[in-house]
Amino acid sequence: MTTVAMLLAQELTRAGVTTVFGLPGGENVQVMDALRQAGLRFVLVRNESSALFMADAMARITGKPGVCVTTLGPGALNALAGVGHAFLDRSPILIITAETPEHLLSYHTHQVIDLAALFQPLTKGSFQLRADNAATIAPYALALTQVGRPGPVHLRVSNEEANLDSPDPALADPPDPAATAVSAQIDQPTASGAENLAAARARLARSPRPPTVAGVRLEPEQPYPALRELAESAGAPVIVTPKAKGALPDDHALAAGVIGLTRSDPAYELLDEADAIIAVGFDVVELVKPWQQPQPLVWLAPWPNVEPTLAAVAELVGPLTPNLRQLADSHSASEPGWGAARVARWRQRQSARPLPTAAAGRLRPQQGLETLRRFAPPDLLGVTDVGSPKNPARVFW
Repeated sequence: MTTVAMLLAQELTRAGVTTVFGLPGGENVQVMDALRQAGLRFVLVRNESSALFMADAMARITGKPGVCVTTLGPGALNALAGVGHAFLDRSPILIITAETPEHLLSYHTHQVIDLAALFQPLTKGSFQLRADNAATIAPYALALTQVGRPGPVHLRVSNEEANLDSPDPALADPPDPAATAVSAQIDQPTASGAENLAAARARLARSPRPPTVAGVRLEPEQPYPALRELAESAGAPVIVTPKAKGALPDDHALAAGVIGLTRSDPAYELLDEADAIIAVGFDVVELVKPWQQPQPLVWLAPWPNVEPTLAAVAELVGPLTPNLRQLADSHSASEPGWGAARVARWRQRQSARPLPTAAAGRLRPQQGLETLRRFAPPDLLGVTDVGSPKNPARVFW
């Protein structure tokens, strides 16, 4: 027989997970031992939220779900900041917390917290892993992290339940309502449909000033060649949100800056002149300024246009590369003075703006970045903290 913990570890391996981050404790020792037996690497952290940040980076690098393990009570609570990060950054992360066995709840309160109530608003689902549902819930939870809009999913399991034998999937009880709901989401079709493609092509055919806005959900597909083909075919300047910076090289003639840093990002100037906008992997969660552009929107993303729903004349939902290439085949061309010519004028205007003078003995961030650029190789990777350090780095790097 296979225990619940062993089945969970097997499902992680089957999903391509190689590394788990977190903090062990007596309440999750069965899960920890199962991870060890399955050959999964465990990375010890100093704070549970750090495990979420590390798992997020691992998910972005590998394209597989990131996985974290915590104990119950305060240990699980420590992870909430990281869970919030994963929720807002659309990171496919499975967080596995311990919990108090149900038979103790009527008379035991030590470290007892309603984890389902806490995690539900910040995750795509919070599920209890038991012997009678592990064969169904474990693979569903892992799949749900990446289905539609990616995000964190919460599994909670007591040490006692983790040590129980899990029935063979063929002999297991029918899935409970939670598993059925997850299954329905996983099986949702994502075909964009010929009508939406025709509407998108028609809109671009009569839009001589279309920019492209590329966002966080370019990952993990990385449809960079197809994005470039569409931009060059339509003569569409490419504006990116912070997570998509680099989707088109910054020295490309159509690269038109970043939005989502302040309410007055210079690239909004180009959006305001547009007569239609191509949104590729775009998510308003990255924006500081509310999205209020009145132009018709052509939506391309792996997930449906929901939460919030943006007014769009066409929605191509599914893998980005084929949809981008089908649009690139459309017969559309920008008007003279748009495209690369307009980006060149925009760049010239930005570079001509004088920067505020630094105080004596001080250095402006822009000056530091300019000096660094002068001596850095073109493929240098930079890391910046969030908040104010991020803003000039995103614009001037």
